[in-house]
Amino acid sequence: MSEPVSPTENEPLPDEAPEPRRREPVFNLPPVVLAVIGICAAVFLLQQYVLDDAQNMVLLYDGAFIPVLYTGKYGFDWFLFTRPFTYAFMHGGFAHIAINMIWLAAFGSPLANRLGALRFAMFYAVTGLASVVLFWALHPYGEVPLVGASGAISGMMGAAARYGFRIDRSSGRAA
Repeated sequence: MSEPVSPTENEPLPDEAPEPRRREPVFNLPPVVLAVIGICAAVFLLQQYVLDDAQNMVLLYDGAFIPVLYTGKYGFDWFLFTRPFTYAFMHGGFAHIAINMIWLAAFGSPLANRLGALRFAMFYAVTGLASVVLFWALHPYGEVPLVGASGAISGMMGAAARYGFRIDRSSGRAA
């Protein structure tokens, strides 16, 4: 005769409801990318809704990269050391920050996943600094402030082109 069939451990009992499936997040951004987006958004919101015009000008002068300040004609201040980095967290308007943050999410996420948080932050700083050097070389006496993450994001686009399209020749698959 046949033996009674017992339910296996993997099958739910008839009176138990199966666990609902976990949904994947809509935006699966690495924490370091979210941190950069958060800092940029916080600075932008501060500029737009908290600071008055005079305070905004002080923030722009102390945070944006202005090439003429590096000619020696304006004396020394400690912000000369921070401006080449802080400019990348400031933006000139809503469209500017929106486009930059979309591109940062698109190109920064795979790069952050590949490099890790610390190396990604260093890469962001170095590519941002490289864009400052290029801007300064092209406009050494320029009085127009440089703001925005576009330079650092351009570096990420270059890294994506370098690493994202590599082919593993042994298997014929993208690396």
